[in-house]
Amino acid sequence: MMNYSKSSDLGVAEFDLSAYANSSHERGFINSAKVGISICVWNIAVNLLLIFFILCFRRTRRQFVMIQITNIAVIDLLTSVLVDTLTIYYEFGQWKLGQTMCEAWLILDVMLPFAAFLGIMLLNFDRLIFAMRPSFYYTLFNQLPHRCIYLATPWVLSSIIIVPIWLFCEVPVNTIGLHFMCIYALTERAMVASSVISLFLPCMALIVLTVLVLVTVVSQMPTNLNEFSSVTFEEHRLSQRALRKRHYSIVLALCIVSFCALVMQLPFGTISLLQPQCIEEPCTSILELLQNLSWLRSATPGVRPIIWFLFTEIRFSCCCCVHAESDSTAPEAVPMTSYTHQEALTSVSNANGSTVGT
Repeated sequence: MMNYSKSSDLGVAEFDLSAYANSSHERGFINSAKVGISICVWNIAVNLLLIFFILCFRRTRRQFVMIQITNIAVIDLLTSVLVDTLTIYYEFGQWKLGQTMCEAWLILDVMLPFAAFLGIMLLNFDRLIFAMRPSFYYTLFNQLPHRCIYLATPWVLSSIIIVPIWLFCEVPVNTIGLHFMCIYALTERAMVASSVISLFLPCMALIVLTVLVLVTVVSQMPTNLNEFSSVTFEEHRLSQRALRKRHYSIVLALCIVSFCALVMQLPFGTISLLQPQCIEEPCTSILELLQNLSWLRSATPGVRPIIWFLFTEIRFSCCCCVHAESDSTAPEAVPMTSYTHQEALTSVSNANGSTVGT
C-alpha cells in the first residue's frame, strides 16, 4: 500500500497533495480498513503457527526444504508486522511517525514482498535440482555454508536491488504544511524500474520455474534413487515410490503457492503502475479498486501457510508436537537436508565406499 508520487522532473516536485490527507474514515473506505485489520491479525497468527510447527517437530526442522518454507514465513511475518500494521495505522489517521519511518515503511512495502517472491523462486529451484540431480543436490546442500547462503539470498538480493532505487532516485517534494502525511516521490523511471524488477520479472521467472518443476513430475523424476537407503525414525524402510510421493506433495503445494502469489499480487502491481494521477470524483472507483487490490496482495502471506499445512507433512506436526518430549530421546539426527523426514536418515555411499549420513 504505497503512498508515493511520481515525477519525471529532476527539480522539486509540486503536487496538490492535500486531498490525499483524509483517512479511510473520511474517504469512505472504513470497511476496507476493517478488512485490513482482520487480514493482518490472520497473517501474523498463521505464520507464527507455521514456524512453530516446523521447528517443533524434529522430522521437519531437520529438512532443508522446510527451513526454506520457514524462511519465507519469517519474511511474510515481517511484512505483516512492519508494513501492514503501519498501513492500518495510516488508514485511521494522520501520519505522525516522521519522514524516516515513512521512507522505511514504503521501502519495506516493496522489498519484503520481493524477498518472498525470491524465496518461492529458490524453493522451486531447490525442487528442480532435487528432481534432476539428487546426488548433486545432497552434495551441494550437505554443507552448512551453502545452506546459509541459499537462505540469505532473498534477503540480500532484495536489499541491494530495491533500497538503492528508492534512496537514490528520490524527487524532492515541497511538503510545507503536509507534515501529517507520509510523502515520498520517485522519478517515473525509478518507479517503473522498481515495479518491473520487484514484481514483473519475478513473476515471469516464477512461471518458468513452475512449469519446469511440473515437467519433472510428469516425467516421474527423480528416477534414480537406487543409491539411497532410506529409513524412518521407526527404522522401517521406505520405498522409492514413497520417497517420490512425499516429494510430489511438496511440489503440489509449491505450485499452488506460486499460482496464488501471481494471482493475488499481479493485479495491484499492474493497476498501480498504470493508474491515472487524479483524485477527483471520476477516479474514486479506481482508488477504491486499488485499496481492495492492495489488501488482496497483503492477504497473500496468510494464504501460503494454509497451503503448506494442507499438502505437506507439516500437518502431522500439529498432532506430533505433543510427543516432542519423547522425540528428545531419539538418536541425534544428521545435518538438515531438503529431503523428507524419511530421507533425513538416508545413507549415501561415496566412491571410496564410506558412508555419509543425510
